[in-house]
Amino acid sequence: MNLKDLAKNDKPYYGSGTYEESYETFKDFYDEMNEYDVDMNLCYRFDLKHDEDEDKPYTLQIFTILQRKGGIAAHYIEDFKEADIPLLKKYLEPHQKVCKQLINF
Repeated sequence: MNLKDLAKNDKPYYGSGTYEESYETFKDFYDEMNEYDVDMNLCYRFDLKHDEDEDKPYTLQIFTILQRKGGIAAHYIEDFKEADIPLLKKYLEPHQKVCKQLINF
């Protein structure tokens, strides 16, 4: 999967946050958030955005539920590159596992 394909993955509705923070790169985000407990900071959605008419970088939006606090955090990564995709997958794997457990019956 490449950036263009990942950006086309439209999801219904949209994400928003009661708490927002920005990061310059995905590595900056990953270095901070990778150690956070998935059960307390569950990523439930991400969106990759790009305006093809402009020569701007792709931006990544990651939304996490701050469980037991009742909040939603919106994390904005200003410059997401194709080389970041494997690290994004690594970050999302434990979150995907928890999300599957939540709806398992």
